Amino acid sequence: MAENPDLAEPKAKGGSVADNLPHVSRWSGRLRICMALLGCQAGARLSLVLLAVSCAENAGRSGLQPQGPGPRPEAWDVPADSTPRARARVMRQRCNEGDEESCIKVAQAILQGRAGAQRDAPLASQILDASCGRGGARSCFELARLVVRGSIGVVADEQRARSLAAHSCRAGVSEACAFDELVKRSAPPLRELEAGCARGAKGVSDCMWAGMKYLQGDGVARDIPRGISILEEMCGRGYGPACENAGAARSALLHDPGGGLRDFETGCKGNHGTSCYGVALMYAEGAAAPKNLGTTREYLERGCGLGDPRSCSEVALFYLDGVGGPPDPSRGARLLEQGCSGGDALGCVPLATRLASGRGLQSDPARAFSLAYRCCHEMESAAGCAILLRFYRDGIGTRRDSELANQAGSRACELGELSLCN
Repeated sequence: MAENPDLAEPKAKGGSVADNLPHVSRWSGRLRICMALLGCQAGARLSLVLLAVSCAENAGRSGLQPQGPGPRPEAWDVPADSTPRARARVMRQRCNEGDEESCIKVAQAILQGRAGAQRDAPLASQILDASCGRGGARSCFELARLVVRGSIGVVADEQRARSLAAHSCRAGVSEACAFDELVKRSAPPLRELEAGCARGAKGVSDCMWAGMKYLQGDGVARDIPRGISILEEMCGRGYGPACENAGAARSALLHDPGGGLRDFETGCKGNHGTSCYGVALMYAEGAAAPKNLGTTREYLERGCGLGDPRSCSEVALFYLDGVGGPPDPSRGARLLEQGCSGGDALGCVPLATRLASGRGLQSDPARAFSLAYRCCHEMESAAGCAILLRFYRDGIGTRRDSELANQAGSRACELGELSLCN
């Protein structure tokens, strides 16, 4: 089957690394490392905290923006047995139409990383702020609750929180009238976390979260060097996530890629897969050592072997295309499958494109379509929706359907693929 040029993985102009690290291809310098690490399959890892701050400082944000006021629906038309993601999509649409309750639920899902949403406190703040501005008193109170304690990329501002709570109280939200109690409930337990550090090996997680609060300025004056010092102490005790986040903080916040590389390497030597991925990025970018794609490939292989799905997806492309070493299509195919099955959407997307085009893999358009559909509708991947648009448009693995193609494009736009917004 001839390769469809529309299905090739995204390339960046002139960059051999970008050609083979799809997670890295759209960014440059410090921001490139920042955004690449933001997508790690890491749950609540601290890199989400410190790198979200760095990214916000450098790039701005895109995402759901509630549009103008609209009618409040009389009843929810969401089937009781629908999936959480399906319900979330309906909620987003209701929010866009001006329904306050939906906006609050969407913001809460984004704050907690539920229904496939990426944790993104600034975006949740924007949604609540827009709903509050349209007269939503409850939204104002929920925004006050967020602002009084601060969060990742949202600066704590007690004065603003008091003003929002007072407005909500006057509008009839009784909970907002007890603002001092709200402050008390929202106070971050920094002392408890620091006390946990004294428990030795049992307290490394508490120590790491205490370090996060210093990096973030959450409940305490922001002190990046102190936060990193705490993380590096926990890294020295063998706690891999602390190594990962210390490395990310040194690289992105202190502009010290050499120190960051050392922290990543310490974590990787301690068998922490995502730290190995951080080392690979450093060598791919030449950020702290001469660029070396062979070394990049070695560390991606190690990260994959330690269970990091993204490392599997990345090193698979190296094997398929013979980058950093001899090609091994069979191993590349297995690792691409492994990354995708491990939940890495950006591993599933190149797998889908290669199954559709037959590039390096046996052509299987039907499975390619199934993967693209899963990436878009289950993993909520903008790139997956963009590929799904092309599959519907060109009839790859499914029948041609311009309406469904347009829907996939709109979904990709909602998820941040701005090139498909019109």
